[in-house]
Amino acid sequence: MAAEDQNVDNRLFYDIALNLFKSHKKEISEAIKTTFPFLEYLRDNKLISDELYKVSREKCKRRSTLQAVIYNILSELEKTFDPSYLQVIFNNVIRNNYPGLNRFYRMFKNEIADKNFFPESDEEEKEELPNIPLSLEQGTGENLKQTLNP
Repeated sequence: MAAEDQNVDNRLFYDIALNLFKSHKKEISEAIKTTFPFLEYLRDNKLISDELYKVSREKCKRRSTLQAVIYNILSELEKTFDPSYLQVIFNNVIRNNYPGLNRFYRMFKNEIADKNFFPESDEEEKEELPNIPLSLEQGTGENLKQTLNP
């Protein structure tokens, strides 16, 4: 692929990701129900500064609505947007803590042409596994062998 084609593809990828992010940041902020672990993930992955992290935590303590605080953080991320931010925002730990983000994860994953950009989610992996009970309370020894080997 020529360098020009690569640049066009990269620009298209960036534009799609940014436009989706802009148009859904309010809904994304509404899916975040607690500050932990969302703010910590953003700080630990250097998407937000320690200062923005501290200010955001203080705003939440002073009764600012959590959704307004998260929306403001997402607006700050928009200013320096990079598609790699989406990999942090939609990682498995975050999506497990905020199930409301799963629909946005699927939307971004479906719209972004690079299917390798987002890793397979735990939910998708679970769908592919056979229906094996996850509890060991069903028995031990022979009973356990029978349960695992139908």
